[in-house]
Amino acid sequence: AIGNTLINFRTDTDSIAWQQPCVYPTTPAYKDGVVYAVNQNPLRLEARAETDGTLLWWWTPANPADSLFVSEVLLTDNLAFVTTTRATYAIDLATHLPVFSFPASGKLALSANGVLYIGGSFAMVNGAFRINLAALDLQTGQVLPWDPQADGVVYDIVARGSSVVVAGGFTSLIGTN
Repeated sequence: AIGNTLINFRTDTDSIAWQQPCVYPTTPAYKDGVVYAVNQNPLRLEARAETDGTLLWWWTPANPADSLFVSEVLLTDNLAFVTTTRATYAIDLATHLPVFSFPASGKLALSANGVLYIGGSFAMVNGAFRINLAALDLQTGQVLPWDPQADGVVYDIVARGSSVVVAGGFTSLIGTN
């Protein structure tokens, strides 16, 4: 495993406010004085105080098949989304418990209109046939009709307005190339 450190570097004083060595594989997220980061060892989503790095709370996937985190933490007003090797989870920021999960793993993107996009290497999401790309309604948790059928793995995804930009090892979406 790759070892690394989560660091709060103060640009106004050119100094390190705090640092936490562990295995942080992706970009952390920030909201209201809290830094959210996924840690591979121990495997958990961590919420740390931005001021001093104090561990405020953590969440660990219950399923032993969840062996790694594979995407950055995405935040809404009340949820943190994380993806493991097996599933995508929505963790309530107040209760620190999973609200729902989807049996699809990959990179995540959130749209302003409440859609969670998942891109990776899969064929089904919550019983719906979706090849490597899926869209989920955050209100209902239901898989949406959007089905671009990427013919290869999706490495990353970003959503903005009515556009979704995907990068990966595919040559076509919805049969075009």
